Amino acid sequence: MFSIIYFVALALLQSQLSCGKFTPIVGGANLTEFMKLQRQKRTLIFNGNGLVKIDAGAIATVNVDDPIDWRSIVSINNIQGGFYPLPDEPTYPWEKWEDTFARSMRNFRGHTDYEADDSRKFVYTLLEVLMERQHGNGHQCLLRSICRNAQVDGHVGMFSELVDVVLRPGKEDIGAAYMEAFLAGKSDADCSRLYAECQVASNFLDQYLDYI
Repeated sequence: MFSIIYFVALALLQSQLSCGKFTPIVGGANLTEFMKLQRQKRTLIFNGNGLVKIDAGAIATVNVDDPIDWRSIVSINNIQGGFYPLPDEPTYPWEKWEDTFARSMRNFRGHTDYEADDSRKFVYTLLEVLMERQHGNGHQCLLRSICRNAQVDGHVGMFSELVDVVLRPGKEDIGAAYMEAFLAGKSDADCSRLYAECQVASNFLDQYLDYI
């Protein structure tokens, strides 16, 4: 390992000595400023375009029946292309098949019959009915609970985590008001003022929102 580092250091020193332009140091000059002037600009990525040339060919031996083995004739056929500029931005391989993947997904969705998952909508409807029976206006109280739950960063306890799963709207086909309440909580909105029609201070869902 030491020998490898030694040879690498020698190679770097040789490149600096061969490429650097040295000027005499004036007496009393700042050595740091002198090194800044002599240091060449180095970059990891070359931004300028380059040119690439396409060159293809075929090589074949020609049988001449020469009695001396080492004498032979080689036929070389060479085809040269033009000069093409190199791209400035990298091309990722998955971008070439992006349209193919999207077309395959549309074809799959067009020939597949599936039913939407209404389980979250059913649970929200059930919770609103229970809250409506307890203290009225169950829809607003559920939206306030969703808003408050979105403001909790770390839940503590199994019941608190289960409530977080229920009160975190996903991609289901539910009303936009539930997602708006969740986004309002993420934005640190005042949930009590935003859903002031819910008259109670807390409901049975808020009791399980234990957090750090």
